[in-house]
Amino acid sequence: MRPKVAGTVALAGAAMAFACAPPARGPDSARREVTIATTVDLAGVNELVSGGVRFTTEVLDLLQLHLLDEQPDWAAHPPTLAPRLAESWQLSPDQRSLTFRLRADARWSDGTPVTAEDVRFTFAAQTAETVAWSYAGSKAGIAGVDVLDPRTVRFRLRSSSPAPLVDVNDGRILPAHAWRPLPLAQWRTGESFFRRRAVASGPFRLAGWRSGLGFTLERNPRYFDPDPRGPERVRFRVVPDPASLLERLLAGEFDFFDGLSPRDAARVERSPRLRVVATAARQFDYIGWNGRRAPFDDAQVRRALTLAIDREELVRALWHGRARVGAGPIPAGAWARDPELAPWPYDPDGARQLLARRGFADGDGDG
Repeated sequence: MRPKVAGTVALAGAAMAFACAPPARGPDSARREVTIATTVDLAGVNELVSGGVRFTTEVLDLLQLHLLDEQPDWAAHPPTLAPRLAESWQLSPDQRSLTFRLRADARWSDGTPVTAEDVRFTFAAQTAETVAWSYAGSKAGIAGVDVLDPRTVRFRLRSSSPAPLVDVNDGRILPAHAWRPLPLAQWRTGESFFRRRAVASGPFRLAGWRSGLGFTLERNPRYFDPDPRGPERVRFRVVPDPASLLERLLAGEFDFFDGLSPRDAARVERSPRLRVVATAARQFDYIGWNGRRAPFDDAQVRRALTLAIDREELVRALWHGRARVGAGPIPAGAWARDPELAPWPYDPDGARQLLARRGFADGDGDG
């Protein structure tokens, strides 16, 4: 499981994520081509060296698949996993190995079968020190990977684990036949190599890319589970300036944009050509006190500073009421959140009293 760093004060939890799209149409009116605006370019096609940028991660989900798919059922319990490149899996009775059976019809976009060797190759790259993947720690509990046959692969675990699937499944499966020619020691400077050999196992493949301007995805004809309702081609256009992007969006130049600010969402809602789609986001904004430095190493000082911040006013002013004050780093609606845990209130008087006890008095009376 990928670790997340949480701050001490959650300013706003369960903020809304805003996107805009053309008005909904009937099931037979799928568009063959869609143009999407973005403020950032694709960071790369190899997730091990392209960083953890959310936009790039979402695009790579269309190009490269995991063994299993995490399901969006995290509100009631930890998310379940469903077959993707793997059609089945089995945990050994001693919980020291996991064996996966790959789909027979899984192919890379150049027609090459997805095999157990791709899985072993991926693990070697994920754990290579020279590659320095940011999430290599998720593989610490895996002792090795064995290819049993072209469609069967076994992960040997260092110890029994209550949830080994999560760590084993972290990271997309990479194409051994296309990327093995480049030594792992050169991966961090090899983006042009990966781009030239960007074969895909997912529903789309990379059809073109002009750095800083945009890129195009087209349907992967080798994909085993095509959706006939989806577009044939998706064009991404990079517009770094949000103000310019909004004007061009309203003028009809783009079909979709993910990342509207609450203020811009109100403006887009008035457009007859577009509709705003708001969803609860699994993210939060926070202040992270440096607990290694005084006075933030004092829990009572940190509590006082939390009480001194009017977070409800921040929600009104910054999110236009489309967020809520969080009680911690776990967003509302997530299975692990304690519904009985209430956020700290806005209490400036209480904050003054706590600070006074710690020797921070209001000497000039200005609050």
